[in-house]
Amino acid sequence: MGENVVCQTTGLPLPLRNRINWMMENSFDIVVIVDLKTNLYKYASPSHSRILGLSAQDLLGTCWLDHIHPDDIDYVADQVRLGLTAGNNSAVYRHLNKQGDYVWLHTIGSIITETEYHGDLLLVSRNIQQLKYIEEQLQESEEKYRLITDNSQDLILLLDPISLTCTFASPSISRFLGYQENEILGTSFLQHVHPLDLENVIIATRRFTFKSQDNVMQYRLLRKDGSYLWAESVGKMFRSKGGKWNLLLSTRDISKRKQAEQALLANELLLRENEKELKYQLDHVNYLINNMHEIFATYDHNQRITFVNRGHENPLGYEPEELMGRPVLSLVADSEKEKISTMINARLHTAGFDTIETLLKHKDGHEVAVRIKSSSIVKNGEIRGAMLLVEDISEHLKIEREMLRLSQLHTVGEMAASLGHEIRNPMTTVQGFLQLISQEPNMDPYQEYFNIMLEELNRVNAIITEFLSLAKNKLVDLHLQDLNSLITALYPLLQADALLCDKSVILKLEQTSPLWLDSAEIRQLLINLVRNGLEAMPAGGKVYIKTYEDGSEVVLEVQDEGSGIAPHILEKLGTPFITTKDNGTGLGLAVCYSIVARHKATIEPANGPGGTTIIIRFPIPKPLDESSPKTITGKQPEVFPGI
Repeated sequence: MGENVVCQTTGLPLPLRNRINWMMENSFDIVVIVDLKTNLYKYASPSHSRILGLSAQDLLGTCWLDHIHPDDIDYVADQVRLGLTAGNNSAVYRHLNKQGDYVWLHTIGSIITETEYHGDLLLVSRNIQQLKYIEEQLQESEEKYRLITDNSQDLILLLDPISLTCTFASPSISRFLGYQENEILGTSFLQHVHPLDLENVIIATRRFTFKSQDNVMQYRLLRKDGSYLWAESVGKMFRSKGGKWNLLLSTRDISKRKQAEQALLANELLLRENEKELKYQLDHVNYLINNMHEIFATYDHNQRITFVNRGHENPLGYEPEELMGRPVLSLVADSEKEKISTMINARLHTAGFDTIETLLKHKDGHEVAVRIKSSSIVKNGEIRGAMLLVEDISEHLKIEREMLRLSQLHTVGEMAASLGHEIRNPMTTVQGFLQLISQEPNMDPYQEYFNIMLEELNRVNAIITEFLSLAKNKLVDLHLQDLNSLITALYPLLQADALLCDKSVILKLEQTSPLWLDSAEIRQLLINLVRNGLEAMPAGGKVYIKTYEDGSEVVLEVQDEGSGIAPHILEKLGTPFITTKDNGTGLGLAVCYSIVARHKATIEPANGPGGTTIIIRFPIPKPLDESSPKTITGKQPEVFPGI
């Protein structure tokens, strides 16, 4: 049978026959003619080769039913019989290709009523393999979705996007809310929502509906028994086969999660409160540590400083950053290093604590007396380092020395008060008789001896006078007056003393406020201090007397150009019988200290590169009322009661 068999046997005009023949030969679909009596192929279009891999020669003369899947033969035969009655019909079946696989075809058949093929079957088939695959996948997906929906632990709801009426509920509705499916269908979804959550749910569903956004909402759902459960729904809009839009809600019971969240929130609140309290305590501890007058420091097993508080005022003059990482021993005075090294090592190897007084080096090089309390840092039974609390005790030692000095002054003063007059009276008698005897004519050869004895008696009398000046209960006559005036009035006498030994006294007086002063005692104070300065200098030296105001105090300074005072003497200066002079009594400065104490002032000696400076600070009186007395006479109160 030739390729143009149809055209040759057709009584149609030649142009039309050629057009039909061209269409069949170039058709995208498969075109075949089958003999109804024998079911043999009588014609097969070239498209067989493209779709099934079979040429016309492979098919012609074979039974077309032999190429159909065995499971589909009965179905196809039935469709053919129906087509014979109706004149045409269609069928979907599987056809064998050249590789031995089956391809899904959709075939339309009709009976040929013209030409020599009258009564034969014309079949036009289209490859629907891809469409069938998609259909199978869709069916499989639908089955899976149905399986998931029916067995899902979550609640699946379909809602009308406008009215929010429930149109479908998965079987889990009974476990979820206690309803059967038919009880929930047709009801408004909103009637099952907690009143306090309605506004948020409406906003969320509108967002799902009009913005086509996947989103999540959390709310409370009413159960059939009247209780509420916390639910979380994911919403999605989709269009069904009929083109209708639906809102799909996949809902999960999150009551336990909410309870856990609330418990977690409560724990977080408690934790934040605890953290806040802990932070407050830490801040408080840090505040206390960083406002201590002492140095608080820690060091590690390498004996290097790992922490230093900022401190109110570092007694060593360092900033904390300058001390970090430094060896502890680098701050210790050379004379104390062996002792401190033992303590440092002990705290790193044996848990415990210790207290020791030692000397540390200030940043400017001078030594500072400190008390160190050390303690091991122990964590989980292991010594991690040690801590130090360093207290500057320089002022404490100074006060101790001052208390000792005042105690000695107190003792000497009591002796002076009780014995001074008792000793002076018989000495006056002795002095009188010596003067009387020395005037006898036969005593002329002994005048030198009499003079020596009388001079010594005068010296003893002067010492007794100084003793009496130390008396604690000595009366003072205080008047509000200018310190500079007293100094200026006394200056000629002081300058005369200086000129006798080729020295000088220089005044540097600034304007100062009036003070409550006993003029006689202030004169004695100045004479003693200036004479001490003159005696400490070589010829040509100068003693400077300075006055100025410093805050609420008037300061008097007496400075010499001597060689200074040895440190061990300087510490005890003002103590009775402590002197640097070969023939001194050690009472001159003791008298000065007593005078200063009776004026409620303070005295401080200081060594410098150019000599010694005695610094006295008088408190400036507060403004007095008109009724206040201008003159005060009486006993000076004790500086340290009980001493």
